[in-house]
Amino acid sequence: FGQVWQEWHSLNPPPKKGEIVEASQKKKKEDLDAEDLGRLLLEVKLKKNRASDAPDLILRVSVLEAKRLQPKPRSDSGDPYFAVEFEKVVKRTQVRFKQTLLERPTWSETFEFPAFSDRLDSVLMIRHMDQNEWTKDKC
Repeated sequence: FGQVWQEWHSLNPPPKKGEIVEASQKKKKEDLDAEDLGRLLLEVKLKKNRASDAPDLILRVSVLEAKRLQPKPRSDSGDPYFAVEFEKVVKRTQVRFKQTLLERPTWSETFEFPAFSDRLDSVLMIRHMDQNEWTKDKC
């Protein structure tokens, strides 16, 4: 408790369960770059709630910045934002308009979610979304 965890995360979907990539199947760096959905810098902290009422913990999630976000199809820019969900509570960052692949949009937005020590197996889900798109990319 109280420790801050900060790390870059890939927005690419994880490999399918049981999927093994052999050395002969590995792709060239150029191919990987073309398929890369980008990276997100997150900071996560779980701390004890100082208030006497429930919940007994607070999950603090900070969306700091992103890089290499893919633009909208048939466009050279996108309007990205992130939706952060924990225990069926969804909060979203502000939209960063007209971002290209080379830009590194920053948010520095922090969200707090109530958490309970008897349910520490809950899932934190972060979705990369575009203001003008119907589809979502999960990270």
